[in-house]
Amino acid sequence: MSGFQIDTETVSANQQFDMWHAAMETVIDVARVDTRDGPPGFPAVLNAWDFAGVGLVSMRMPGLGYARRWTQVRQPAVDHWSLMLPIADGWRQPYAPRTLYVSSLGMPFSGQGSDTDVISLFIPRDAVSVQLASTLDSIHEPIVESGSAGLLMDLLSSLRGRLFDGLSIDPLAVRKTLLALISATVSPLARHPENAREVQRFLMNQRILREIRSSVQAPDLGIDMLCSTFRLSRSALYRIFPDQGVEAVIQKERLNAIAEVLVTNDQEKIGAIAARYGFYDPSTFSRAFKSCFGVSPSEYRVANHAGPRHVGELDKFLAELDR
Repeated sequence: MSGFQIDTETVSANQQFDMWHAAMETVIDVARVDTRDGPPGFPAVLNAWDFAGVGLVSMRMPGLGYARRWTQVRQPAVDHWSLMLPIADGWRQPYAPRTLYVSSLGMPFSGQGSDTDVISLFIPRDAVSVQLASTLDSIHEPIVESGSAGLLMDLLSSLRGRLFDGLSIDPLAVRKTLLALISATVSPLARHPENAREVQRFLMNQRILREIRSSVQAPDLGIDMLCSTFRLSRSALYRIFPDQGVEAVIQKERLNAIAEVLVTNDQEKIGAIAARYGFYDPSTFSRAFKSCFGVSPSEYRVANHAGPRHVGELDKFLAELDR
């Protein structure tokens, strides 16, 4: 899954806000409200991920004393909607209830704040139906947490948490579920029963994936254990993972866990790590790992000791969505 990170603490304090501004200068113009007496620097981190043409962006920023304002640029590079979910205020306290702000990058907008934690979802116009596009364009008031809106907010927070934890996510399934839940949020859910079923199936998928991840070293992890834990029949469990199959998902999660250990622990022998996650035959493990990651375990360990990438800008990222 493609994406990028911008961390302003990689440059000196007097360059930090300029770096932040440059990251999004062709989409929005962001400025400090008053920098004359404010604290120096602007320590902030932006992470972005592409879910098959739908962009999720996380921004962690300094709070009180770092108030800022933003305005849409005169000629935006892209025509997307931004669904902005502030998570924490200038004191780093979580908002309750939460509020979702819908803006079109094709229409003028501006704002001001000192939020310390924000999640934004960027939806390209070509990704939705004409009816949903018209509905999104007509939204001029914030959407307060309730019903399907609360589910959408929970899903955005959950997705970000999984990405930060390095857990695997199916980009196509995420895209489909996000668009269905957005439609359910801005339209009466009763008119879209298929959206409700899609959301429920995806949320159950994520619950089971969390259980697989937490039990990835358990020797009894398999179909029977998952059916018992979630009170599902085998056929119902298979329907929740129609594309990959449950066994393939379990193996992928185990390989992901091994890959993480290979990078964080360069002293332990690869065979011992693999055995801890249920791969007792070295040749079988090596084939499975290379099929998943394209390189051998030892090559992966060497190649992934580099630090995180700091590439690209937000406007370039958005321009690539839904292509």
